[in-house]
Amino acid sequence: MVRKRKDKDIWQGLFDFPLEEYSSMDTIVNIEPDQLTLPAGLSSLNPVYRAPSEKPLKHLLTHQKIFASFVAIELGTGQKEALKAWALSKNYELVSDQNLEAMGKPKLIIRYLNQKK
Repeated sequence: MVRKRKDKDIWQGLFDFPLEEYSSMDTIVNIEPDQLTLPAGLSSLNPVYRAPSEKPLKHLLTHQKIFASFVAIELGTGQKEALKAWALSKNYELVSDQNLEAMGKPKLIIRYLNQKK
């Protein structure tokens, strides 16, 4: 599930995953996946959250540091249409791994995806 970043954005024109921003690294290290507000609409689909065990990824920009933790959300079979409806309501689109590979992404997401391989 990805969304294209809009004009006047540091990652303008690149694709990213659903995200939530927090002001401190302590918050993302200690948050439980079911506390995230973004996927709350998916609760009726009984998602399984897979939080990473590794420490957050650090990404340096000229004016800020970004610490990112990625959470995978797994859904049961037969829920693709419900997921697609939720994604569209949030301006995201579902893409295959192959299509994701070809899309422009921020280096932070590329690092995360490369670690998963």
